[in-house]
Amino acid sequence: MGLIIAGAFLFVGVLLFLWFGAEDTPVSVSLYEQMFSENMSTGSVFKNVLLLECAAGDDSKYTLTFLWNGISFSYPIESDVSPYLGEIADVTLKDGYVEGLGLKTSTVQAKVLSVSDTYIELEGIGTLEFTDGFQMYAVYDEPVSQTKESIVLGYDTQKFVLEEGRVCAALTVEKFEADQIRVLLKTTGFESIFHESVSVSCDGDYIIECGDSEILVNAGEITSFSPDSLYFADGKISIYPVGNGEISISSITRSGAAPSYEGVLELRTYGEGIVVVNELDLEDYLKRVVPSEMPASYGLTAAKVQAVCARSYAYRQIQNNTLEFGTYSEYGAHVDDSTSYQVYNNSGENEISTQAVLETCGEVITYNGSVIGTYYFSTSCGVTTDISIWNDNALAAPYLIAKEVSVASALASVGNTVTDTESGNTTENVTMDSVLSLDLTDEATFASFIKTTDPDALEADYAWYRWNFTIGLAELSERINSKLSVCIANLPANILVMQEDGSFVAAETAGIGNISIGELVSMEVISRGSGGIVSELMITGTENTVKVCRQGNIRLILGDSTQSYSNGLTNLISGTNQLPSAFFCLEGIYEAGVLTGYTVYGGGNGHGVGMSQNAAKELADAGLSYIQILEYFYDGAVVTNEDTLS
Repeated sequence: MGLIIAGAFLFVGVLLFLWFGAEDTPVSVSLYEQMFSENMSTGSVFKNVLLLECAAGDDSKYTLTFLWNGISFSYPIESDVSPYLGEIADVTLKDGYVEGLGLKTSTVQAKVLSVSDTYIELEGIGTLEFTDGFQMYAVYDEPVSQTKESIVLGYDTQKFVLEEGRVCAALTVEKFEADQIRVLLKTTGFESIFHESVSVSCDGDYIIECGDSEILVNAGEITSFSPDSLYFADGKISIYPVGNGEISISSITRSGAAPSYEGVLELRTYGEGIVVVNELDLEDYLKRVVPSEMPASYGLTAAKVQAVCARSYAYRQIQNNTLEFGTYSEYGAHVDDSTSYQVYNNSGENEISTQAVLETCGEVITYNGSVIGTYYFSTSCGVTTDISIWNDNALAAPYLIAKEVSVASALASVGNTVTDTESGNTTENVTMDSVLSLDLTDEATFASFIKTTDPDALEADYAWYRWNFTIGLAELSERINSKLSVCIANLPANILVMQEDGSFVAAETAGIGNISIGELVSMEVISRGSGGIVSELMITGTENTVKVCRQGNIRLILGDSTQSYSNGLTNLISGTNQLPSAFFCLEGIYEAGVLTGYTVYGGGNGHGVGMSQNAAKELADAGLSYIQILEYFYDGAVVTNEDTLS
C-alpha cells in the first residue's frame, strides 16, 4: 500500500459493492452503466469528486463515500482516508476494485472578476481555463453539487482547485450574502455596451490603477481613454476617488447631464470598444435604481415596494450567471444600467427613495425560502399575465399568475377589509368581482374587454391604460417585412413559416435567416395566454404566411418608435420600437368590402408579468402597506430579510 499524496495513487484490491439512494436510482444506474458496463477491464475514473466520508467496517476495511454530479457513491477501501475528507480527488476503479485515488490539493481563492464557459478571471491571479470534467460543490453546510453557473461574480466565496494550472473544481466555502453589485454602463441612449472612448473626472482627487501602477489625478482634471491607450497595457483599469467623492463620466449622458458614480469604475478593452463596469455597494446601487424606476412623487410606500422589488431582482442577478439572468458575466458584470435589467442612475438620489431603501434594508421577496424573480412593468390594462410569455412552463414561477388589478382583489388576496373612504363603512370578507372570471383567452370576450374603458379601474387615469391606432396595409407590410429578419435573428424558433403542405416549420429548422411576407393580406390573433395576452399572431402575405410567437416578437413586429397612439383624450408617442403591450385585439378596416388596414385596440404598457408600478402607487394611496402590495402581486410569496435565508 502506498501513501496518498497529491498526484499519486493508492492501489488496493477489494471487491466492489455499490448502492444508491432511492430517489437517485434511475440517474445513478444510468451513470453506472455509462461508466462501467463498457469499461470494466480497462479502468474507469470519477473525475474531481468531493470526498465525503470514510467509515470503518466490521471486516477491518473502510467504506469511502464521495459526491459526483449530484450523486453520492460508496465503495469499500482498505486504507483510512479520513484525513483527506473535503478534498477533491480522482477515483480510479478497475475490474470492480478501487484502484487508486489522486488528490488535488492546489487551490486559489480570490474575487471573481469575470467568468465564461471556458475560463475564469480572478483578482490578482489572472485568467485560468477550466478543465474538461469540471465539478463544483457547496461545502459550507451539507455538501451538495453545483454547476459552473453558480460561480458568483464579484465575490470570493469560492475556492478553486487547480490541476496543471487549470481549474478542475470549485468549492463554495461561504454562504452567499449579497452586498456588492457590478453594473455594466451603456453608452448614451443605452445603445451599446461598447464605448468608443471614455472621459472621467472627479470632484476630489482620484486614482487610476493599471496593473501594479497607481496614478494620482488632481480634482477636476479630466482623463480620457481610447481602446489603444497605454493605460490598457496591463489589461484592466480601475478608477476610484481618494476620499468620498464620485467619478463622473463626461463621455456619456443621462437625463441631459454627465452622470457620476459611487464605488469603483473598471475599464477593459474588447474588439468592439471599451466596456465600463461600476462596482458598488448593493444598497447604494438601489438608492439610484428606485428613483429611476419609481417617481418620488408616488410617495414612500410605493418607493418601498420598488426598493424591495429592486433588491430581490438584483439579489438573483448577482447569485446567478446563467443565460436566464443575462450574458454579462464574461464582461465582469451582473447587470447593465438599462431597462433590460433595472434602470440605474438615470435619476439622482432623492430623500424619499433613499428613505425607502434604508427602511427596507436587506428585505427581499421569497417563495418557499428562495428569492423570487420580481418582474414588474409600468401600467396594466386591468389584468396581469404569467411567466409563460417567456417560458412554456408557467409552474416554473407559481408566484407569477394572471390576476385582476384592483383594490378589491388586492385586499381580498391579503385577507384584509375594504373601507369606504366616504361613508367609513367597512366590508369584511371581500369577494373579488374579477375580470378573470371571464375567459379572456376567447377572442370576442377579450375584444369587448380591451375596447371598454372602465372609469373606475385602478389605472384608468394613466395614459397607457387604453390605447389604439389605425394603420394601412401598405405601411403595415413594410413594418412587418423590416422586422421579420430581426425576430428570426433573435429567436428563430418563435417564427414559424408555412410550408407547401400547410404545416409550419420554425425558421431555425428551415434554415431561414431572412424572409418577406410580400404584401400583407391579413392578420389574425390565433392564440392568447393567461389574462388575454397575445401569444400567437398569424400573418398572411402574398409571398409567405408566418406565425409569430411570444409577446416580445409580436410587439416588435407591429411596433414603431414614431407610431402615434390615441387614448381617447390625447395622442401619445411611446418612443420605443415595439407596441406598448401585447394585450390587444385587431379590427379590420374595409372599403367597399376590401380590407385596407387595421385598428389595433390595446391596453397597458410593459410585459404584464408581476407588478404594475402605477397600480402599486394606487394601492399605496388606497392604504395598503408595501408588504401587502408585494404579497398581492407575487402570489404566495412573502417579504423576509435576506439574513434569514439558508
